Amino acid sequence: MWDRILQRYNMRRRSYPERSVRSLQSRWDNIKAEAGKFSSFYAEVTRENPSGMSDADKV
Repeated sequence: MWDRILQRYNMRRRSYPERSVRSLQSRWDNIKAEAGKFSSFYAEVTRENPSGMSDADKV
């Protein structure tokens, strides 16, 4: 799977640096960690559900 991702990334990277499989895996780990943080914060805000607050206000 990662070899296919590497090939497609390097075909479409334009001005971004060329990456190795390990580099892409590391980058993906960072993205997952940040997405997880956002998901946790969003879940916390939606659980609070203050009266009169719209979805746009929550984000």
